Amino acid sequence: MAKVKLTDKTLKDNPLGEVILQIRGLAKHLSSVSKYLEGCFVTSLETSEPIVDPFLAKTLVSVLESDPAIIQFLNTEALSRLKMYVAPECERVANSFEARLRPFCEKNNISLEGRFPTYFLAGFLEVSVEHAKGICRIGGKTTKSLMLESIAPTILETLKNEAERPFDTALFLKELYEAYERVTRIKGLSTGQPAQILDVFRELVFVKQSPTFGKNPVKSNFKDYTREFFARDLARVSGMITTTSGKRLELMPTAFPHEDGLLIRIGEGTRYAGRLAFNEVIT
Repeated sequence: MAKVKLTDKTLKDNPLGEVILQIRGLAKHLSSVSKYLEGCFVTSLETSEPIVDPFLAKTLVSVLESDPAIIQFLNTEALSRLKMYVAPECERVANSFEARLRPFCEKNNISLEGRFPTYFLAGFLEVSVEHAKGICRIGGKTTKSLMLESIAPTILETLKNEAERPFDTALFLKELYEAYERVTRIKGLSTGQPAQILDVFRELVFVKQSPTFGKNPVKSNFKDYTREFFARDLARVSGMITTTSGKRLELMPTAFPHEDGLLIRIGEGTRYAGRLAFNEVIT
């Protein structure tokens, strides 16, 4: 006997069909929750076996507890065991963060400097940990986990993208000097006076745009240039002499580093720069 094809309309018009639709809806909901939970499993960097990221699992506990459909079918003991598991496991993973990060960097030939909770990878990529919140910041990205398996892909992708990002020293210095001059004109500063570094950054973004964007300023014509790129590029040219003006770039501190400063890796250390200027080279 051929299978009967049941449409939603047919089911809605029949008492049995209404029950079927409710079961289908519940099954769909449970299936989506199951897939969400399965996303808490990551591949171990050491064994390549599936392991649980406790930080991801922890965020789902409250979701499970507030879902009537889940509570109705889920064994309460299983949920209790999950709650008892994630808290100490999160603490264990957080405490072993540096002990796992160092061999990971060695294996991937990535230089690593700093100590918990802030590190610099490959000389420029800042990785900072907020233990209490279970958050890891990688450059401009935030991951709600301190599990290395959940963080490693972002680290490797960022390093790969930066290695492939084209950089022309002479062109950058030329554009930076142009952006600096634009700020001095807007703010009424004399050439050589320090300008706010974030003001220069905003002007630099527009200096880098193509003539096409000037004629048609739409998103598709906009060339993205982030503060992270700016900090990395400044670190590359700090103290250099421009090829066009013969002036030396100088980076200066700020009294409010977290408000108007930019964290820049220079030499063997890092510091917040809040102002920059181009000054004549004294010989």
